[in-house]
Amino acid sequence: MNITCIRWNKTGEIPSPKHMDTLVRVIERKLKLKGYSAYVEKKNKCRIYIAGSILLTDNFKAKFGRNLNEFSGRKSSHLSWDNYLVVNQTLNELLDAYGISANITSLKGKFVIRRGMTTYTDSDWELLRWENVGSWMQPVRRDEQYPNENGYSHADFDQYVDESVMYKMELGL
Repeated sequence: MNITCIRWNKTGEIPSPKHMDTLVRVIERKLKLKGYSAYVEKKNKCRIYIAGSILLTDNFKAKFGRNLNEFSGRKSSHLSWDNYLVVNQTLNELLDAYGISANITSLKGKFVIRRGMTTYTDSDWELLRWENVGSWMQPVRRDEQYPNENGYSHADFDQYVDESVMYKMELGL
C-alpha cells in the first residue's frame, strides 16, 4: 500500500521530515489499536509505504480468534475483505483529521483508497469484491476470504477511543 503526494491541504506544502516521522508512527499505532500489525515506512519526503502483509494482532486474535479460510479450512492471521475496509477507512479518517491531501492505493494501484482529499469506500470497489488475487499456489478470494472463526465482526473489536486530538498535538497542529 502506498501513500503518495502527501501535502498539507490548506497550504499545499510538503510536511516537514519531523511531521512525516510522526505520521508514520501514528499510522502504525492507529492500525495496531484497530487490531492490525503493519510495517509502515517513510520512503521519501512525500511518500509512505505500508508493507504488503498487514496481519491481525495478538490482541485481535485473542479476542476473536484467527480468520478462517473457507476453502482450505486453515486458520490465518491474514486480513479479510472487511478487515481491509476498516484499514482503508482508518487511513482516510486519519488523513482527514490532519487535513492531509494524499493519494493512497493498494495492490499496485488496483484499489484506489484516496485521491487528494477524495476518499473511496467499499461501494467504489464492489466490482473487485469477487476477484481472485494472490498467487496461483494460494489464491485468495477477496470477499470474506477469511471469515472470523468465532463469528465476530470487526466492529466488535473497535473499542478504542479515536485519538485524533492526541495525534494533532503530536504533529503540533
